[in-house]
Amino acid sequence: MALASVVSSCFFALFYLFVVPNNFEPIWDRLLVILTGIYIYVRGYSSKLNTVKYVSSVYRLFYLHTTQVILAIALNNFDGYYFLALFVITQACAYSLRDISNTFWYLLYVSIGLFASLIFISSVEPRVIAIYTFIIPIVVILQYLASHVKSKFLSEMKMNQEMLRSLISKSEDAVFLTDMDGNISDINPRATELFGYERIEILDRDFKMLRKNALTGNEIEVGLNELERNRFWSMETTLVRKDASEFPVRISITLIKYGAHKHLVYRVMDITASKENESKIIEARDKAEEAVRAKGQFLAVMSHEIRTPLNGVIATASMLQQTSLDEEQQEYVNTITKSGQSLLMLINEILEFSKMESGKMVLDPRPANVVDAVFDVGDLLRSHAETKGVNLMVNVDQKIPSLVMVDDHRLKQVMFNLVGNAIKFTAKGKVELSVKCLSFNQDMCSIAFEVSDTGIGIPEEKCTCF
Repeated sequence: MALASVVSSCFFALFYLFVVPNNFEPIWDRLLVILTGIYIYVRGYSSKLNTVKYVSSVYRLFYLHTTQVILAIALNNFDGYYFLALFVITQACAYSLRDISNTFWYLLYVSIGLFASLIFISSVEPRVIAIYTFIIPIVVILQYLASHVKSKFLSEMKMNQEMLRSLISKSEDAVFLTDMDGNISDINPRATELFGYERIEILDRDFKMLRKNALTGNEIEVGLNELERNRFWSMETTLVRKDASEFPVRISITLIKYGAHKHLVYRVMDITASKENESKIIEARDKAEEAVRAKGQFLAVMSHEIRTPLNGVIATASMLQQTSLDEEQQEYVNTITKSGQSLLMLINEILEFSKMESGKMVLDPRPANVVDAVFDVGDLLRSHAETKGVNLMVNVDQKIPSLVMVDDHRLKQVMFNLVGNAIKFTAKGKVELSVKCLSFNQDMCSIAFEVSDTGIGIPEEKCTCF
């Protein structure tokens, strides 16, 4: 503003000398303003004045320049051109003051100076005095209101800038400001910490100096299209520190436009920890899957190894049944056969359980006799029930077809588990397995299996209804 005062003073001096003649223009007052303005400008430009002293000197120049203009108005009997010059000067000075308090005192000084000129210095007509007495307060008030709006706007803008600057400077992510070509114009402190460079080593350099691999032409095209469309682009890549160490990052790029200018804001997040955690999770998952596979293989091998001698026991007992045995021996052999078959079924269930855990349980429906399957289960479990003193009853509907498409092996497993649990939790009384034909036509048969007992039962809250 010191230089502006010099220029404006020279401009109005030339204007009055050559465009508006016959005006009283003393040279010393304008020369004083011009020399003072040049002195303040030179000292401020050469950094011999700190900011506070420079602002204070400029404010004094405003008052000096305003006093010179008011004096020129008075010496020229409040000529309209001079009043216009005063209006321009006071408007510029009022807008240049930093706060509304300084603006108020400056405009109050202008008002007092003008009224003093009207009353004590100028020899103008009373009508002109009345007009200016009415105009001056209006002009000053309008200037004050305009300056107030400007001051409020600048204050809010400064607060927003400080808030943004504080957020960026304290951010845990590195922030870079670049032009559209990637040349870095500003960074936050986190950027120097993350990459190991000094601030001066990064500024005015291309951001690609931090990349491990340069972007391909296709990647650049995709990124620019995304920025133009959404003003945002995010990607994961690998960057390089000053010491040549590499680390994974997630880069978020935002496009900022104001007028014809475009800038890019890079937000760089170090994702080394998250990548390590992700790697650990994958490793743990692989180990868990390997453990499940090992368990499945173990169960399969053990089931096979146990079934081999057990099948030999069952086969031998079957061969023994075909020899001449008395009634008691026949009963013992039957018990051996049924117990062996029960144990074989249990081993098969263990193997099937491992299959279910690995998601390999598959049904194999084929024509089978459901009635025979039901009685086989009853025969296998009857001896166990009789040992506990429980009466096992099997009731089969005669309407059930002889052959039904069903996986009889899985069906036996389900019935064996249900009836076995009923016997297990029944101390006395009976366990009844009922099989009913609900509907039957040429292609479809609906069969219901029901197990009831006189035991403790299942709590209602644990029952699942279908």
